[in-house]
Amino acid sequence: MQTWKFLIPLLLIFSVAFGSESRLPFGTVFKGQDQFNRLVAKAKAGNWKALPIGERAAAVGQALVGTRYKHFTLEIDNRIESPSVNFQGMDCWTFFEIALSFARMLNEPESNWTPERLLHYIELDRYRGGKCTGDYLSRLHYLEDWLYDNNRRGLVEDLTRDLGGRSVPHSAREMSAGWRHYRYLAANRSLLGPLARMGWSRIAHKRRRLAFHARFFAKQLRSRARGLRAFEISVSLPL
Repeated sequence: MQTWKFLIPLLLIFSVAFGSESRLPFGTVFKGQDQFNRLVAKAKAGNWKALPIGERAAAVGQALVGTRYKHFTLEIDNRIESPSVNFQGMDCWTFFEIALSFARMLNEPESNWTPERLLHYIELDRYRGGKCTGDYLSRLHYLEDWLYDNNRRGLVEDLTRDLGGRSVPHSAREMSAGWRHYRYLAANRSLLGPLARMGWSRIAHKRRRLAFHARFFAKQLRSRARGLRAFEISVSLPL
């Protein structure tokens, strides 16, 4: 009995310690609380919640104009992968991702318009099946992979075929070739093999239909502003 009394608290300590090791501090995964608060205030004042999702995401994006450009904002640790938001600096993808996730968050009651809830929608969008496992390879690293997975889950609609995209062979190798630029890969070279073998290596065999005329993009933004649509371009974007 005495042994069990000793072991139970010890197991609890180990479980708490292990859980802490598998999560990153909030200050690491969320930056820009003041900017977030201002955005929430604008959403309330402008009644963005009443807008269709496409117009709502556009309103968020317009409010974010002026944010400084910063690349590799997703590379926040050497080992643990986590949903993250940085309002202090964005690249082209995180600008889109934050605008969309914030717009989705507005479907909820105002009491849920919090950084934690925004991170939930980031996770839903950014990771395979909408779930971050803490593993770097659970992230949808390439645009082709992101579009396929989000379209499969009904979160976006792939308009590539409707826009007249043509089928081309493509192998996404940018991250494997430029691994030194990615913090996780530079610190864990053992990820390079699985990276080459899993989802994005299969992209080459999907022969995705790629829309290649930029004028389609401008046209579709004007004509389909009320919906949230997406299509692919012939550049593979590492995320």
